[in-house]
Amino acid sequence: MKIFGLTALCAFQVNAFSTLQNAATTQLVSSSSELFSSMIESGYRSGYGGGSYGGISIHEAWDWENSVKVQGGALRTWTVGDDQWENPHAERVQVLLMSEGLPINADIELCQGPNNKPQKMKVYSEDGNMRPFSCVMECQRGPNSVFVRNTGALEYPMFAALETDSRYGGSYGLMHAPRRLFEMSIPEVIQGGGALKTYSFDRYIESVQILLRTDGRPLNARVELLQGPDNDKQTIEIYTEDGMERPFFAVIECPGASNVVRVVNTASAEFPLISSVEPYLERQGGHWGRRDDYGYGGGSFRGGPYL
Repeated sequence: MKIFGLTALCAFQVNAFSTLQNAATTQLVSSSSELFSSMIESGYRSGYGGGSYGGISIHEAWDWENSVKVQGGALRTWTVGDDQWENPHAERVQVLLMSEGLPINADIELCQGPNNKPQKMKVYSEDGNMRPFSCVMECQRGPNSVFVRNTGALEYPMFAALETDSRYGGSYGLMHAPRRLFEMSIPEVIQGGGALKTYSFDRYIESVQILLRTDGRPLNARVELLQGPDNDKQTIEIYTEDGMERPFFAVIECPGASNVVRVVNTASAEFPLISSVEPYLERQGGHWGRRDDYGYGGGSFRGGPYL
């Protein structure tokens, strides 16, 4: 009789735990759906504007006239939002890093006031010419400063450029790509505590666009471009104080074949993130979409072609 009662008690506890776990999962999915709906209805608080988007590459968006050479160990600073800037009312900037085939090791920081850095990135690229770095940073609420430091050796200089959303009527570069990706991609929730998600792309994909955001909580993540087992071609470590107000968006070049993008949530378990990773440009004669389980051309990007 005691054995039967103990067995029934264990079964009740297991059923109760399963019910609580299913309820928590349902609540997470429901809250994520409500988050996406509220973001769309509010026009996405960071305010990516509309307008035509041409889908140009990073090399086409590069401005050699305004780019500067940053030697190894040197620091370059841009001030955004003051009267001396070309656009004193800029709300976002595009940061581009490139080299002449040498590795890139750089720190990018957004500073808003003394000792206040709401967004920081650590960038590594094995070849700064084949795989340049390009990201879009939000710069709302008053003057901001963007710091770009070359943490590499003196023998590894790099070129840096910073552009605002006002150039050519705001339709130049990658300024409108985050908004388009947000509206057309299928987001995925990556839990904290070191959880990761991998995205495989076929050889026809020329570049990949990545958008990471949260529901207003901090964002800590690492993005890796792999080409072969544990062969990191490009690595980006991201910290954002508010992942909804200052999401992370970047375009990564993917030359060659067998490219895999790995997104790791390095925050604790209480801080999930929302990931959107889709193709950005394709090579001529290629197929659209990610690589599926049966071959090429997964076609997971909704709304037609990438551009």
